Order: sequence, then C-alpha cells, then structure tokens
Amino acid sequence: MSPAPGKTRILLAGGGTGGHILTGLSILDVLRQEHPLEAMFVGTRRGLEVKLLTERDIRVAFLDIEGILGKGWMGWIRFLWLAPRCLYQSYRLLRSFRPDLAIGLGGYSSGPILWTAARMKITTLILEPNVLPGMTNRRLKSLVDGIAIAFPETAAYLGERCRLTGIPVRREFFACRQAQRPDNEFRLLLFGGSQGSQRMNTLWIEALPSVI
Repeated sequence: MSPAPGKTRILLAGGGTGGHILTGLSILDVLRQEHPLEAMFVGTRRGLEVKLLTERDIRVAFLDIEGILGKGWMGWIRFLWLAPRCLYQSYRLLRSFRPDLAIGLGGYSSGPILWTAARMKITTLILEPNVLPGMTNRRLKSLVDGIAIAFPETAAYLGERCRLTGIPVRREFFACRQAQRPDNEFRLLLFGGSQGSQRMNTLWIEALPSVI
C-alpha cells in the first residue's frame, strides 16, 4: 500500500450516507484539477462506500466501528469493545498510506481516523456542510488544524478554526445545466439530505401531476 512518489496524498474519512461520500468525491475532483493526487477513502462496510466507490480511481479501506446514537447502553458497550481495534486499524492505515492531509467528512467512521491523525502530527481538516454540526465533528473541533463550513452560523458551534468555504458542487450538475434541451421542456431540481432523501424524492414524483 505504499503511496506513489510525487503525488499529494489525500485521505478522506467518513461515509454511511451519500452526502458524505459524494461531497468527498467532489473535493477530490476540485483538487485533481490543480494537483496530481493519490487518494484513499476510509469508511465502514455498512455504509454506501462499497457501492459508490468500487469503480472509482480511489483506494477504499474499512474500519470496524459502529455508531452509538439511538442504540442505548448496549451501543456504548459495543462501541467501547470495538474502539481499541478501530484505533489500531486507523494507526496502521495512516502509517502505511502516509497522507499529506486527512479530511473528515462527518459520521462516526471519521472520528478514529482524525483523532489518530492529529496525534501523529498529520495535517487535519474537517468539513461540516450542515448548520448544526454532528456529534463527531463537535468532538474533533479542538484537535484538527482547520474546519471548513458551508454556513456562517456553524462557527458558533465549532469555534475560531472555522473558515467559510462552501461545499463543492458535483460536476454532474454543471453537465446537466449545459446540456441542450427543447424550449418547452420543464425541469425540476429536487434536493434533500441524509437517509430520508430517497423517500422525499419519491413523494415529489408522486405529487408532480398536481404541481405542474
């Protein structure tokens, strides 16, 4: 797993939902326009990482970690059981890949990687696309070198390391915008986040006859 010489090495950690993964891929698209990169994405086997990343030019690694929100005291016991193994996995991945920058995209799988990277003196950054940050990013805010946010209000939760950068837009949106279309064609953009977006999109499609 030795990194290729002459390339900037970027490690992205997060996942579970498409919002984390696709945002990470958008970041890589932007960075690759300026620099030759070698990238690794670290997530879990329970998320969408396997489905969305297997055909991409990016390494994928997995941690043995699970979320604890909503799982009660049994969730905490399992988390404490898995934590030592997960931190060891994080250390081995970081030592082997030797990233120049580790980026946390949110979600519980980014926690152990960013925590370990900070202690290994690897440059770290977390990205928070929501106004109200998630639990993992709130815990990491004092450890990382920088925090990129999409809304100015988020700085009240994450502190002085925040920089208002916005979130990269996927190139597919620009391709859709530039595509030729008939003058009388009606287009509707639906957008939403997290794990309820599929259901929301389905409801919109069902409601279209009464909207148009």
